[in-house]
Amino acid sequence: MLIVGKTNNGKSAIAQEFLALHPPVMEPLADADVVPVLYVQAPPVPDERRFNAVLLDKLNVPHKTNERADRMMQQLLVVMPNLSVKMLMIDEIHHILAGNRERQRTFLQVLKYISNELKIPIVALGTDDALFALQADAQLANRFVPHALPEWKHNMEYLGLLKAFEKLLPLRLPSNLIETQLAIRLLTMSEGTIGELARLLSVATEEAIKSQSERISLELLEKLNWVQPSERRNYAARQI
Repeated sequence: MLIVGKTNNGKSAIAQEFLALHPPVMEPLADADVVPVLYVQAPPVPDERRFNAVLLDKLNVPHKTNERADRMMQQLLVVMPNLSVKMLMIDEIHHILAGNRERQRTFLQVLKYISNELKIPIVALGTDDALFALQADAQLANRFVPHALPEWKHNMEYLGLLKAFEKLLPLRLPSNLIETQLAIRLLTMSEGTIGELARLLSVATEEAIKSQSERISLELLEKLNWVQPSERRNYAARQI
């Protein structure tokens, strides 16, 4: 499976929630923990040896820093079944595109090899660029079924999200975040991502407490020193 979506829209949070539901456990008669789900982040560049090292480190398996990639892989093919790894989750999979075509091809072959040898599913998470990364290998493109995390829209699900957030706000007065104008303004300022919405509400809550208004309003939002995600690069450039 390939889970794709904009930055800060909950991909890693979904992975962490899944990990919490399937944590490592210590079997009474086993010599080591059982690790049903192995979660790692893809290295900043698609490098086979670095990726193998990340997997070994996550499993607390000692290895030489200059060990050959093929020997690391042989370790993994022994250790992962011994620890009952049933799924491999790779976050930030779009990092594949940071390498040249040959490195991308090699990295994708490593993923295919692990999947074939261990007979376990691989779940990858990344931005929309991840689609282009995995399309480079026809077989992997067929295996990784994409599931998109869409941007939030002004609908009942979004209003339910706002209600949930409001219950957590440490404010004395109700803000009524689901009021149409306020809800739309919050959606515009956060550009439809849950991470930005959470950050925006945190900043607004702090301002509401400082100003003693004790509620989030349209007027308060307009006074915030808030730069929308898509404008931040240009904003930073103007400050230099």
